[in-house]
Amino acid sequence: MSDATRRTWLGRSYVGRHWHGELSLPVSYFVNGVLLAFACNLLVRAVPEDVGDLYEPWRGFLTLLAFWLAICGISLWQLVGTWRSAGRHVGRGGRRFWAVLARIMMVVGAIQVALTLTRHAGPQLEMAARIAMGDPEIPPYTLRIAGDGTEVVMSGGIRFGAADDLAALLDRVPTVRTVQLDSTGGRLAAGLRLQTLIRERGLDTYVGRRCLSACTTVFLGGQRRYLAPQGRLGFHGGILPGLDQASMTAFDRKVAEAAIAAGVSPDFAQRAFFLPNAEMWFPTMAELRAAGVVTDIAGDQFAVVDLPPEITLEEIVTEMQAYPIFAALAQAEPQTFAWLAAAYRDSLVAGRSESEILATLRTALSDTIRRLRPRADDATILAMGELHLERLEALGAADAEACRRYAAAMELTPEVAPILDRQSIERGNRIETDIILTGMSSRERAAEPERLDALYERLFDAIEARHDEAEILQKAADAWDGRPGMAADEVCRLSAILLRQALTLPPQDAAPLLLDLLALKD
Repeated sequence: MSDATRRTWLGRSYVGRHWHGELSLPVSYFVNGVLLAFACNLLVRAVPEDVGDLYEPWRGFLTLLAFWLAICGISLWQLVGTWRSAGRHVGRGGRRFWAVLARIMMVVGAIQVALTLTRHAGPQLEMAARIAMGDPEIPPYTLRIAGDGTEVVMSGGIRFGAADDLAALLDRVPTVRTVQLDSTGGRLAAGLRLQTLIRERGLDTYVGRRCLSACTTVFLGGQRRYLAPQGRLGFHGGILPGLDQASMTAFDRKVAEAAIAAGVSPDFAQRAFFLPNAEMWFPTMAELRAAGVVTDIAGDQFAVVDLPPEITLEEIVTEMQAYPIFAALAQAEPQTFAWLAAAYRDSLVAGRSESEILATLRTALSDTIRRLRPRADDATILAMGELHLERLEALGAADAEACRRYAAAMELTPEVAPILDRQSIERGNRIETDIILTGMSSRERAAEPERLDALYERLFDAIEARHDEAEILQKAADAWDGRPGMAADEVCRLSAILLRQALTLPPQDAAPLLLDLLALKD
């Protein structure tokens, strides 16, 4: 189209006639001004909400830019055309009052357009541009495989592009069943996309430490949603620069509806996702489970990811030696400690579960303690005997079967440990540390067989004297040896009888007897 043709078309078209002020003032003002301004106002409220769903950052930015350029062009066309029409109104026989009033309203309209661009267009375009150029305000995210290929760990910010990267990773590693999250939040639209992906893939979600803000929308995508006892979920409403309260409420409603569809109670969703963005609500575990947010309390089945994969062996050594028992091990058996530190780091890097890592540490420590126990001093051996007795009594009162399992080896297992209180666990760690420290500087004190026979005779005589039960000695021996067929409560009670009576002997006699009794468990 030539310039002359274009000018002719503009001059004759409705658009061109308004631009040149050739339309009547009522048409220019009410039809092209008021009605079109009303329609544009609806678009200003609605379109940014839809643009928030555009997952491609550059597409979102360009869409917003085109939208606001169109609003600017339409507004300029309205104002100029109406201004010019008002200038011709008197010449067409109209009253001067209406012409002046129309121009005053155009000035007011120009101010409103400027305010709209300042309050809405500027912030929205600035946000979209930042997102398109890498979103530097949101921390970068990392995705890595853990748990022997059954978990993917996502840490860092919830950013655009995360869902595509996660989908590609899941395609490469189809054995993944759980997405482990550790994030302080990010973009809501990106969180909703991740939520949809996780739900469509039928995956579970797990939080071991924290999952805040937009991360909670990702968490709700899991079929089963696990939270560690120490983990925290933080909720609040979203914030999108340039959106008015009505538009932001509509977006929060979309997030809440997605949560309700995932099985969350409506009352919880109302409180969690409409809270002002400046606040943060951390519900209790009971509240989360009652509302359907958390389906399961996590145990130790998930990979430990608190330490970065690039952690060095030297950092692991420093970390482990902060615990007295490992510091003692490093002093007593440097080669064992070095092997254990290397195995610990390899397990962390490989994404082994907490239970697998603890089992490795426990096995190495137990072997060392069994080797050094015969060399430990009497006070430490007596303290160990008293601890075993207290644990048998506590477990016997709480869970007879757990007591039987403990009595079988006199060692703490993952099944038994949760039943005991923290003081018992900490005391056990101190005693084992003392076994290592006192045992490394002494020689093994093997008691003579004749002396042990005499000690057992004294022990058995004391038991028979204190208990009227028939065949008490044979029953106690069977219980200590773990003979099959005995009831769990009997095993627990009779094992406690042996320990209790042994501890009544003088320390120099009780210590070798306890060592021999415990050696039968090895």
